[in-house]
Order: sequence, then structure tokens, then C-alpha cells
Amino acid sequence: LIGVSLVGFVEMDPYLLYMSTLTFVAFCLWRYVKEEQYQNASTQELGCSCDTFYNIANVYSISVKEEPDFFFVWISRLLYYTGMSAQAFMQYFLRDVIGRKDDAVIQTALVTMIAMATGSLVSIPCGIFSDRLGKRKPLVYLSCITMSITFIAWIGAHQMLDVFLWSGLFGIANGTYLSVDYALACATMPNKGENARFLAVWGVAAFIGSTLGPLICGPALYQFGRTESNFRYSREGYASVLLIGASFVLISALVLRFVKVA
Repeated sequence: LIGVSLVGFVEMDPYLLYMSTLTFVAFCLWRYVKEEQYQNASTQELGCSCDTFYNIANVYSISVKEEPDFFFVWISRLLYYTGMSAQAFMQYFLRDVIGRKDDAVIQTALVTMIAMATGSLVSIPCGIFSDRLGKRKPLVYLSCITMSITFIAWIGAHQMLDVFLWSGLFGIANGTYLSVDYALACATMPNKGENARFLAVWGVAAFIGSTLGPLICGPALYQFGRTESNFRYSREGYASVLLIGASFVLISALVLRFVKVA
């Protein structure tokens, strides 16, 4: 939230800000976070033969038969971030559709700040509620449906107030999802002795999804939204992008129906 506000309103290179933040956080983790040293047999075995392609590839593998719940959680997370990456086009949506040609960057920062602020307000209460309920999937279903609604609602936005209001609702839904996302992964962890490995594989799903999203949405924007003006796209083009985002988020929730725990 602080980073987004600085990028939007302070003359500072965002990559320099990102690098500085990562360096500071890494130092704090190294200096102040204490952890127990743990090494199991499989880790020792991997360390002796990590130069072979087979063992390296095996680290990233997930067995559908032996680890079905974790596999479907992984697929769901990949689809979720594929849909969420439609937000990457928000700055251009505000420029081309809402008409904020001169301050699209600042308005995008405000949209992100609103979503992050509302999300941070509900994350802890939703996490507590999920613990008391004893289930994770219902909150994921609710949040994904709500986020899909906001994607579609943005299509009909005509002024910044509309975008801001729907961004607040989007942040609430996203905060709800994030409050149980990590817990869902931990609940379906195949081997508790390899938490770091499986959480790393789980995290890779977000990177893949965030890469696939723009590769799908970009051509759709060009195909359905190109105009006579170079680098300016129509509302129809952005509608296709937002509908793609809404669809992937909904499908990510449906995939969780195959998960038997949580």
C-alpha cells in the first residue's frame, strides 16, 4: 500500500523502490527471524544429486494420483492469477475508456490503494471466520464470484467514481481470498516434512498465471479493441479483457470442487 502510493505520487523510479523494499525486507528476515534448522532424508538425497536434470525436475513435479488435493489447489491458484492479471491493463483502460489521459498513472495508483486498503481491513476477520467455520472453500467461492462481478462492472464504468467504488468491493473480495489462500495450501500439503518445497511449487503457480494472463488478454484487446488511432483501444476491447479475467477467476473456484479437504 505504501509502495503503490509512492509510485503514484512521488517522482521515484518504481524499480528502484521495488529493489530497495526487497533489500530491506530481506535484511529484516535475515537479522530478526529465527528458525530451527531442519533437514529430512529426501532433502539430503537431493543435495547429493541435484546436478541431474531428473532430480531437479522432480522437485517441481506434483503427482495427480498421490497428491490430488494439492494438485487441484495448484491448478486453481494458476487460473486465479491468470484472471487477476487482467488488472495489468487498468492504466490503459482508464486512459482510453474513462478519458484520464493526463493522470492515468495516478488514478491507477488510487484504484490499487483503495483495493489494498479494503482488502487489508477484511483479511484478518475473514481468516478468523474461516478458522471458526472450519472450511476454506466457501470463502474462496464467495470471493471469486464477487471479483468476477467487479470485473464485469468495470466494463460499464463511465467515471472514476464508478471505478473507485467497484475497486473497494474488489479489494474486499481479494482480501477474503488471500486470507484463506495460504491456509488452503497448507491444509492440502502432501508431506509436512517438505513444506518449503511444496510451498515453492504452490508459489510458482502464481508466476505462471501472471505470465499467461497478459499473453491471452493482450491479443484479445488488440483483436476486439483496435481503433484507427495507434495504441488506443475501444471499450469493447477492454470488455473482452475483463471478461477473460472474470472467467478465469470463476473457473479457478470451480476447480476447487475436486478438493476433498478444507
